[in-house]
Amino acid sequence: MYLDLRGKLPHAYLEMGRLCMKESALHFVNETTDVVIPAGRIAALFLGPGTTVTHNAIKQCSWAKCTMVWVGEDISKCYSVSSSVSRSSENFQRQVFLYEHKKGTLLKKYYKKRFGKAPLWGKMSEEKIRGIEGAYMKKIYLENAIKYGIPWSGRMKADGWDKQTLYNRAISICNSYLYGLCSAVLNALGYSTALGLLHRGNMLSFTFDLADLYKKDYSIPLGFEIAKQFRDVPEWEGLFEKELRRKALHKFFELNILVKILTDVEDLLGNTDLHNQEYSRSDEEGPISISI
Repeated sequence: MYLDLRGKLPHAYLEMGRLCMKESALHFVNETTDVVIPAGRIAALFLGPGTTVTHNAIKQCSWAKCTMVWVGEDISKCYSVSSSVSRSSENFQRQVFLYEHKKGTLLKKYYKKRFGKAPLWGKMSEEKIRGIEGAYMKKIYLENAIKYGIPWSGRMKADGWDKQTLYNRAISICNSYLYGLCSAVLNALGYSTALGLLHRGNMLSFTFDLADLYKKDYSIPLGFEIAKQFRDVPEWEGLFEKELRRKALHKFFELNILVKILTDVEDLLGNTDLHNQEYSRSDEEGPISISI
């Protein structure tokens, strides 16, 4: 029992304008631009700084099953995610049952997806898995730093966005995209984003768990690629964000990440064999990016 997201584009980004309804259509308007937003074809709509939204616009996005994601400056943070209308609570009820009674089984399935191999233990604590995860991620960061020739000083968050390294900024922005897309799928399917496996204490705990499955192939390599591209550009401030959004959008669309997320969620929590269903998209349709 799932909501079909196959025909949707991954996301669109808006900033510095007003999202509203005009003549029964969703529009994004500012002093120089008036763009129609096809909410029914977008999975996640990212609302950046300077964006205002009317009540009717939010209602339209809800009806169109378009998840709205409020992000911070330079898309450095994912602040809030809207909940799309769900047709049934069946998936949520099954998720709660699995979380309460089958969490060990869920952790084993998650471990296999995360690390590419089945766990060798009979029972392992969440703390032990987090330790394995930490060492695994450090290895991935170092491998990418060497591959792209970027001096590696660790994945850390300095005091203030302006003080972070270029690759840390790029990775954080890509991660925000992943959080929004994962939340879009979970909300569309009727699952809770709060019932995490390794993350806990946050309303997006399961979103963070799910996004971690894709950082190795999506946000981390792309972050280092952009850092390499702009490291010798004297005035890269304000330039790399737009290029990063463009590359992230095309990479997500090219690799069909929405299908990957949907399939993984149903494999972990659902009882529908999505792997045997045919997913397709028209090569004539490309991703859209609306950045004013």
